[in-house]
Amino acid sequence: MKRGWRASWSEEHGVGLFCFLLLLMASDAKDLSDDDDDVVGLLAFKSSSVVSDPTGFLSDWSHDSPRPCAWRGVSCSSSGRVVALDLTNAGLVGSLQLSRLLALENLRHVHFHGNHFSEGDLSRSYRGSCKLETLDLSANNLTLPLAGPPLLLGCQRLASLNLSRNFIPGGSLAFGPSLLQLDLSRNKISDSAIVDHFSPTVRI
Repeated sequence: MKRGWRASWSEEHGVGLFCFLLLLMASDAKDLSDDDDDVVGLLAFKSSSVVSDPTGFLSDWSHDSPRPCAWRGVSCSSSGRVVALDLTNAGLVGSLQLSRLLALENLRHVHFHGNHFSEGDLSRSYRGSCKLETLDLSANNLTLPLAGPPLLLGCQRLASLNLSRNFIPGGSLAFGPSLLQLDLSRNKISDSAIVDHFSPTVRI
C-alpha cells in the first residue's frame, strides 16, 4: 500500500509539473509573439519612413537583434512592450509614416525633434487604435497645409502635440478632447482659422 501511495503521489506531482511547464512555455511564446508585433511595427516604420540615416542611429533596428527593448531610442514597459520612442536629433531623413507606429498597441510617447521628416501620412485618416499621449514632431520638415481627415483624430488620449519649428502654412486641424497642449510656433501659419475651433483649455 505504501508503494502504491508513493506512486500515486509521484504521478500527481509529475502531471502538475508537466502542466506548469506547459503554462510557462505558453507564457514565453506569448511574450515572443508580443515582441514580434513590436519588431514588425518598428521595422515597418523604419523601412517606409527613413530614406537616409547618416549617423547610423537606427543601425541596431534589425531582425538580427530581435529584442526591440535593446534598440537605440526605444523604451519598454516592465512587461517588455514598447511604450516610447526617442529619436531626438537623430538626423533622419524621410517621409513620416506615423500610422506604422500607431499600430504598436502600447506606444504612448513619440519624440522626433530635430530630424528631416516630411509630413507623409500625417493628414490621412487612420481607423486603428491609437494610444499616443505625447507626440513631438518639432524641428522637422513639415511643409504642407494640415488638412482632414487627420491621422491623429482617433488618438483619444493625445494630450501634448508639438509641431513647432516646421514650415506649416496653415490648414485645418482636428483632435480628440484630450488635447491639452499644442505648439505651432515658428511655422509659416498666416490663417488664424487653423486654431479657431480649439477648446479654451488648449494651450497654443
